[in-house]
Amino acid sequence: GIGDTSSIVECLGGADLCIIAVPWPEFRTLRAADFTETMRTPAVIDCWRVLTDTTGLDYTAIGQGPCE
Repeated sequence: GIGDTSSIVECLGGADLCIIAVPWPEFRTLRAADFTETMRTPAVIDCWRVLTDTTGLDYTAIGQGPCE
């Protein structure tokens, strides 16, 4: 179902996939542990390449060519 949460990390709880579709500043502060410690499957599609720490994530960045 759909519900309200008070934080991005709370929203990730139990999720199988996170799609970062907007380049908002609050996404830039997330750490890989925020995903790996809360998601059921820590998979991320980052449409804006805002994440810098992707350790332990099934991470896909799109929009600017291959990740380095």
